[in-house]
Amino acid sequence: MNIRFLKTGLGSIIQTLKESGQIESHTAGSLDELRKIRIAYFHSHEGLKERSFMGRWIESGTSDPFEFTDHDAYKAVVAVAYLFWDNDETQSLNQNSNE
Repeated sequence: MNIRFLKTGLGSIIQTLKESGQIESHTAGSLDELRKIRIAYFHSHEGLKERSFMGRWIESGTSDPFEFTDHDAYKAVVAVAYLFWDNDETQSLNQNSNE
């Protein structure tokens, strides 16, 4: 496998690994969700832009910012769990993260 794609960004890495069969679709989806969460916390996006923390929080409809960040943390754990556990074990976690 050509590893030049590693310099293209996390989204491209996830897509390339999915297309090559290195990770399954549900794992790619979970990692992509983690990527979006990470963007809001680690990159500067001012105001209410879609990728900003405030934009994501308002879009979620959750009134409590702590509840929103707890939910982000839970989704991050689910994404990492996909890398280490069987699909059956993570399916129930993923269902809870979407509630």
